[in-house]
Amino acid sequence: ATPPFTHAPIVLESVAAGKHVVCEKPFARDVGEARAMRDAAEAAGVVHLLGTEFRYGTAQALLARTVAAGEIGTPRLAMFQLQLPLLADPKAELPAWWEDAGQGGGWLGAYGSHVVDQIRSTLGDFEAVSASLQTLAPRPAMTADDTYTIQFRLATGVEGVLHSSCAVGGQLLGVSKITGTAGSIWLEGDHVWVDDGTGPRQVPVPDDLVSAPPDPPPAELL
Repeated sequence: ATPPFTHAPIVLESVAAGKHVVCEKPFARDVGEARAMRDAAEAAGVVHLLGTEFRYGTAQALLARTVAAGEIGTPRLAMFQLQLPLLADPKAELPAWWEDAGQGGGWLGAYGSHVVDQIRSTLGDFEAVSASLQTLAPRPAMTADDTYTIQFRLATGVEGVLHSSCAVGGQLLGVSKITGTAGSIWLEGDHVWVDDGTGPRQVPVPDDLVSAPPDPPPAELL
């Protein structure tokens, strides 16, 4: 749970000592560093996990389960969009590493990694992508991205778009929606909705996916 530019040396030292590792995201600064960490962990024979905890959140887990159950038929189209005004204010506080692309900073790693995991665990692996990164925040020293736009195709044939920015002013915008051959499914906050042509209906939450609310962090840390 340290800044991303420290992940590789800590993970490599840990797996060399035979320790199991859960590493937070952003996992690494680039694909070469990531592969070196993965290969070392596999060669050491230790358990190695990436911290993508939102996969197990109630709404995301229920959406994935409902898609897998065939409620919308064969998935064909997906859209994941989020716009937040977090960095639209130049006075917004950030850790120094978060602004630095060379240290693993940026919005794609901070938030996009969760969406990539959601897509892979719900719909399948990526086959092709076309992507761009931008920096829109009024922060002259910032080299990391705060905005990404990705068009993708999965090995399963699903096509879709990921777009998010944490530096766009105005209202919050959020869309997570998948359309298949028999209907569409989407998130509204913590709730999952489906429309199979008979009208929208909320998907009930089964007991095994109910999560107790977490204890809030101490007020002095906020």
